[in-house]
Amino acid sequence: DEGDENGIDQIQGQGSSFAAMEQLSLGLKGAKVELEALRKQLTSSEETRESLLEELGGARQAVEKLPLFEQKVSDLTMEVKLKEMEIQGLQDDIVDVRFLYRTQLDVLLEEKAATPSSSMHSEKDEQTEVVTVDDSN
Repeated sequence: DEGDENGIDQIQGQGSSFAAMEQLSLGLKGAKVELEALRKQLTSSEETRESLLEELGGARQAVEKLPLFEQKVSDLTMEVKLKEMEIQGLQDDIVDVRFLYRTQLDVLLEEKAATPSSSMHSEKDEQTEVVTVDDSN
């Protein structure tokens, strides 16, 4: 009987030692999988870090250029305002010239209406009258 018990103990000992080996093997496989996952995560983190460093460098360059761009925007805004003022002045000049032409045309029509029996020579003089406009503004 005692031999049977030793044999059973040995089988159980071998079974438990096999189970322990199986657990250790599974633990090792799990650790390898976890290690590989951590390596991939580390590689991904390093790539992200490099990408962020590049973006940071670009952002720093942009920050350095920002005052230049702000000054350029300010200069262009001032130039646009000056051009708008110039355009408004030219539009006002056009209104003034139209008014002068209309006034002169009215005067000529009134003169023509007042002298319907005038000679052809005077009509030609009226037609060839030169209009001068001061556009120095």
